[in-house]
Amino acid sequence: MKLYIAYGSNTNHEFMASRCLDAEFISKTVIRNYRLEFHGIENNSYLTIVPDDSSKIEVAVWMISENDEKSLDNYESFPELYRKEMLDISLNGTPKQALVYIMNEDAGKAIPSESYFNCVLDGYLDSGINTEQLFEAMIDAKI
Repeated sequence: MKLYIAYGSNTNHEFMASRCLDAEFISKTVIRNYRLEFHGIENNSYLTIVPDDSSKIEVAVWMISENDEKSLDNYESFPELYRKEMLDISLNGTPKQALVYIMNEDAGKAIPSESYFNCVLDGYLDSGINTEQLFEAMIDAKI
């Protein structure tokens, strides 16, 4: 079992329950020095995190099994579209390391589909994550 950081559609508890049968939502936390961006093509973009020393974002933290990770690898098109990294996080004041998927190439900022955006928005509400960062990423994608 390992900790996994979600910031996009995998914050959605219903979606995670359907694709990661062993996953257990732990809590939300903050990761520093990253910002959210939608990358891809118009109406077909997805969230990624981008280094930014002046930013921080809230994310969902899950406990996942090896089978869950294999399912996520498939869902995230690993290693073609997303790569895996380990990030330092804090859970209830205790330092931990957690797996995160980050988009490989900068396909450029673009607006996501309405269904993807709404899936993520529901996930943020499920996980208690501040939705302001999601709307800021959407505004940034439109510029």
